[in-house]
Amino acid sequence: MILDKVTYRKLIILLLHFLDEENYKESLHSLERESKIFFNMKYFGELVMNGEWEKAEKYLSGFTKPEENNCSRELFLQLRKQKFVEEALRDVNAFQEVQDQSAQLSPLDDTRVNGETCGVVNTAPARAKLLENLKTLVEQDPELLEKLGIPSLCKSAFWKLIKLICPTPQRKLRKLKEELGFLIIQFLDEEKFHETAHELEQESRVFFNMDYFWKLLISGEWDKVEKYLSAFNLGDDECLARIFSVMKCQTRFEALDRANLFQSVKMVLEKNPFLRNKLKFPDVHKARLMTIIKQTMDWWVPYCANANWNISFENIPTVPKLCHIQLPVTSAEHDGVLPEPSGLGSRGTTCCTNVKPTNVSVVWELAEISEPTQCCALVLPDDSLEEKNVRLVYSYSGDFILAWAEDATYKLWIWRSGHILYRKVSANLQSQLYHPSSGMTMINEIGRLPQDPYFALESLGLFSAFGGRISTFCWDMFEKLATFADPSPSSTYFTFLDQNTSAIGFNDSSILIHCLSSKKNKVKLQGHEGEITCLVFSHKLNVLVSSGADAQLCVWTANGWQKLVSKFLQRLDAREAPEPSVVNHMEFHLDHIQLLLVQERQIGIYEAPLLHPLKQWVPIESDIPITFATYSCNCQTIYVSCKTGCIKVLVSKTLTIRCRINVTAYAQCAACVQVYPLSIAAHPSRPNQIAVRLSNGSVHVLEPLEYGEWGVQPPTLEDGMY
Repeated sequence: MILDKVTYRKLIILLLHFLDEENYKESLHSLERESKIFFNMKYFGELVMNGEWEKAEKYLSGFTKPEENNCSRELFLQLRKQKFVEEALRDVNAFQEVQDQSAQLSPLDDTRVNGETCGVVNTAPARAKLLENLKTLVEQDPELLEKLGIPSLCKSAFWKLIKLICPTPQRKLRKLKEELGFLIIQFLDEEKFHETAHELEQESRVFFNMDYFWKLLISGEWDKVEKYLSAFNLGDDECLARIFSVMKCQTRFEALDRANLFQSVKMVLEKNPFLRNKLKFPDVHKARLMTIIKQTMDWWVPYCANANWNISFENIPTVPKLCHIQLPVTSAEHDGVLPEPSGLGSRGTTCCTNVKPTNVSVVWELAEISEPTQCCALVLPDDSLEEKNVRLVYSYSGDFILAWAEDATYKLWIWRSGHILYRKVSANLQSQLYHPSSGMTMINEIGRLPQDPYFALESLGLFSAFGGRISTFCWDMFEKLATFADPSPSSTYFTFLDQNTSAIGFNDSSILIHCLSSKKNKVKLQGHEGEITCLVFSHKLNVLVSSGADAQLCVWTANGWQKLVSKFLQRLDAREAPEPSVVNHMEFHLDHIQLLLVQERQIGIYEAPLLHPLKQWVPIESDIPITFATYSCNCQTIYVSCKTGCIKVLVSKTLTIRCRINVTAYAQCAACVQVYPLSIAAHPSRPNQIAVRLSNGSVHVLEPLEYGEWGVQPPTLEDGMY
């Protein structure tokens, strides 16, 4: 955490006062509840007196729960009791209107004037009495007692502080307040105050969050959709008004209808002149607001102490702008790392200038491995290198490596010493090429128009294709068990959704969802305009992501197999709009939400299912193109191979380089100039071990020296690295 708890609390208090002064009431009360710092008894009392029982209970729930203590339990009980009584009386009153008034009037009047229940004619006395009881309980509740007061501040304290940190001419103060709005929304989003962030989007109107709007629409939360749209001044947009009327009348859409509706609304919103500049969020550094506050406090405390509180602001750290364009770093030692966005979607390409550092930077050097003595490396024996290996994978248990050669045959390496079969691949032990006792060879049929080969390893066996039909093998005996799928169109990619269902991509741009047990196709997906290059499935989100030669990404929900999202990816740092590039490899993080996308000029982390860009990494120009990238088994590291021959080891959380492995460290020196890594396989349980396939067909296993890691993790901003 960038700020200590005391300073963090002070920042929240500054924000509460700021929201109150700007009259952002919904954001204010939402932050009170989500931060749990200040229980606003005045606001809570207004909810009770207005009979807004759901809001009152929701607000109270942010601070305590019925099971916390007796006072909390009684608070919830009193609220629910009054709500029930008033609803019962309203029902009785409605029933009374259709009955004989004279026959029922007397007993009902007796009920309504009862001071305990206070009927529908006059609820104020009962609610006032209830509020007095609630105040007493709140003041006795240990969960609430310490949260009933908030320090008073001078007027506009936070706004004055921001103007001090970022000196701005009077004519540009409106722009400064808009940028401050962005930073506060980013802070709220990063700190998981999501409801407050969305309330502030509506009240400040600096950012229309298209992704949040999509979530509301796709889940059918029509009241919230209407509220969010209504918060923004959209002008006299007749087209939007017609769509809005359809949304209000239609209470239930199927998933496809909602997705189509969203696309229609999105097109209209993007053309709306009032929203044109509100659809992109500045791409600011992570924790930007907290970093600014920390730098100010780092200056403030020692300065005040040394000056005996005779404060001069002459040397206070300042920034030219809260949000500022900044190109990525591109030096020989450090590749360009685009700043990590805040998790908000639909943003532009800007980021922020760093605050002037006031502490000493951490000394750190990039580890570079160039000599064989600097790592453990093993070249796997191969008696047929004339047929180059084109695909590579570890077994699930990590006890063998499987490769596929250009002639569509398989090679399998095991680790054995005499009669002892080792269960783990190691760079410190010699391996051997496995030949089954049957003498059989695993070989795929090759199609008339061969595509790039692919295979998938499952407990059921090995599934693979080489432009022809898909073959299933028993890998330990090299026996072909079955073939399926028509030879035309040619299959180009294959992945498992579960043990009985697979997704198959074809060169005609279609995707088939196939049932293995019945050998029947469930559904055919159409959405690309070129052959399918990669498929990956999220078990947590229950969605399939596909990439194609058309440089398009599509997300399909397995619940009905409708297309949720389609987009083309571009470099976030590009000054001009380049042609979208094809995604060569995709891989889900262990959380099955973060998606690694590999392209020739960059890698990126995106959040499924909407494919929000979280962060991107662009190598220096001399290392382009990227040939492959993959997560380590624990997803804390990303290994990236380049055509220059190097492998870069990145910290996946920040996409910063911790180590560079040059080809001279593991390949024969004479061949180093001519070869480079084409693909990488990560060991399934050892995060620091990889198998590398070189362009000459050879396969190498690499590990750091004994018990070591690949370099040292770079320090973060919190460590003093700027």
